[in-house]
Amino acid sequence: RRIAQFLHTEGFPRLKIGVGGKPHPDYEMADWVLARLSGQDKTVMDETVRRAADAVTCIMAEGMEKAMAKFN
Repeated sequence: RRIAQFLHTEGFPRLKIGVGGKPHPDYEMADWVLARLSGQDKTVMDETVRRAADAVTCIMAEGMEKAMAKFN
């Protein structure tokens, strides 16, 4: 949100990474999203971040449409 405020627009591409659902309904979403990862969750996120970096590289080299086709 702060980037949009700085740019005075929402019209820019974003790369979003999902974190799945909360493990329990009473969990605060911010606590879930910002929690330290461990075990299998950390392994999955590490691979996801590597893939996200590849997506950004593809966007810059080949454009948004090709990256979306390849990574979505």
